[in-house]
Amino acid sequence: MKISAIMPVFNTRAIYLRTAIQSVLDQTRPVCELIIIDDGSTRPETLEALYHTRLNLHPKIRLVSQKNKYISGALNTGIRLMCGDWWAGCPSDDRWLPNKIEEQVKFIKIHSEAKVIYSDWQFISHLGEVLKDHQESSFKDRISAGKHIIREYIGAWGGMMIHRSIFDDIGLFNEDFPTREDYEMNVRILTKYIMYHIPKVLFQYRLHDEQTSTSTNLGTRSDDSRKYCEMARDLAIEHFGNEEDRKAFPLGREYRWGKQ
Repeated sequence: MKISAIMPVFNTRAIYLRTAIQSVLDQTRPVCELIIIDDGSTRPETLEALYHTRLNLHPKIRLVSQKNKYISGALNTGIRLMCGDWWAGCPSDDRWLPNKIEEQVKFIKIHSEAKVIYSDWQFISHLGEVLKDHQESSFKDRISAGKHIIREYIGAWGGMMIHRSIFDDIGLFNEDFPTREDYEMNVRILTKYIMYHIPKVLFQYRLHDEQTSTSTNLGTRSDDSRKYCEMARDLAIEHFGNEEDRKAFPLGREYRWGKQ
């Protein structure tokens, strides 16, 4: 198994960025490459961390610069360039636990039919302190998962691994979604494939006051999140529900753990 780690970066604080990169390099089961996509960063400390350190000398790191295309466009650049059979995303302000890839590879070797997997995670503070664990839901089939995703999002991409054949089949991240791109992607995945849950905490999701600038150039993140989340939920209802679901599950719950 060749696993490519993909990390979009837009004006991430240097301390978060270095921690995220190191968490990928410190895996007990190494990835074959780490593709870092600089999505038009302008912040001096981000540029310093990316271009004026020994980062470029690491044999597994590939640094790519592009004009800002938001997180979905940056993720797609990484997917198009990756040499691995599997995609694993790492947000530039989060961090993987050291055994993330090892545990996911073990799972895939046992469940050879699995093409999309996701894990539990921990919330951490801006200082890296563990706040609480978040346990994802498990499903026996894609229909039950699809009905669930109407009312509550599953599968944060920092804890996912996806076989590249999935992207060949259903397409890349939707670049019409500058945020909540993972929600829309996972709805499309569930129209054809089961998402397998590993009930283990394998990555850490950082909460801090700069989520807007680290992921998109858009103005008010909460307003944009709501708009694009509603669009993704409409897609979920189209495939797995009905209009009664829209009334029964108003928007709100899917934001309770999100970066707002």
